[in-house]
Amino acid sequence: MSTTAQSPTKSVALKPLGLGYSFFPSPEQNNHKLAPKLWPGVSSESESELANLLRINNEKHHIFFSDRGFHNHLTHHLFAAYAMGCSPEPVRQVLSAAYKLHADYQRPAFQSPSEITEKNWTEHLGTKDYYNAYMHFYAAQIDAHGPGKTLEKYVFSKEANLTAEGKLGPQMLNRFMSGLLHPMIHTGHWAEFHVPGMLAE
Repeated sequence: MSTTAQSPTKSVALKPLGLGYSFFPSPEQNNHKLAPKLWPGVSSESESELANLLRINNEKHHIFFSDRGFHNHLTHHLFAAYAMGCSPEPVRQVLSAAYKLHADYQRPAFQSPSEITEKNWTEHLGTKDYYNAYMHFYAAQIDAHGPGKTLEKYVFSKEANLTAEGKLGPQMLNRFMSGLLHPMIHTGHWAEFHVPGMLAE
């Protein structure tokens, strides 16, 4: 659920930059028969280290690393290294190396100029500087209504895509499939590993 952003000239301290522990817990292994299987080597140490690095990324970095809207792929690399079975001994080295590979060029996280609410959630779509406010808004919706109802209301519903007259409106499904499917990749990581912060981002 990405929006374009760059460092604002004036910001209002609204909330902590990141979403915190409840949105970036240790990943859960999905035992559904259709879910991809993790490789041998995944351990409680790798789960803990992955969760820690995901939280640091969420707190320190923006979803875009450039003014042109290129996406932060740091979390994707971390999930790939984790799922391929970083062995317990060098797990911190492998995941830390994946983190450091991308961290140096990321844009720092920053506060949005104002809060996104139920009343104004369509007003700043695609507007620079509102990523953090949207992330917190979607996190609150996930907390209150769960991931499925949040996706339905803010991505798949008629109201999220068309006006009352049936004309093009917020076009959230188009946004969901934009950026070389980056929002869908994030959503897939939420679905596979049960880390709700990925869905909020």
